[in-house]
Amino acid sequence: MYNLQQRANAVFAFFITVLFSVLAAVALSGYTQLALLPEDATSSSLAVRSVHLKQGRLGYYYDRNKPTTELGYVHFGMNADLTRLFNWNTKQLFIYVVAEYTTPKHDKNQIVIWDDIIQTKEDAQIQFRKKEPEYVASDLSGKLK
Repeated sequence: MYNLQQRANAVFAFFITVLFSVLAAVALSGYTQLALLPEDATSSSLAVRSVHLKQGRLGYYYDRNKPTTELGYVHFGMNADLTRLFNWNTKQLFIYVVAEYTTPKHDKNQIVIWDDIIQTKEDAQIQFRKKEPEYVASDLSGKLK
């Protein structure tokens, strides 16, 4: 009636259909778990401790060909509990702090001053009192004031 090749094709097609159905259910369950989290699931607070402006050069220190520019150093404090964001489908969290300012030419400027990758649930509780920025803030115009 049916030869071996047709039976193997039927078994393989059934296996692929079941596999993709399970994978779709897994992918949707990750989104539904995040959607079911309440608004206050992550308690966090961020406070700017101090802002310092210094004259300097971006890049290599001793490159005298580059013009001097104003460099901003924003020290901040942060308390965050991100443990509820971890579930069976979360491998890592990428978090960052963005400083936002306005200039006469542009209404909205954003600079990332700190970032981190959290890979375990135990590291998801963040507490800083006076954290130094990972990246200095600078503007293309050379002026931050």
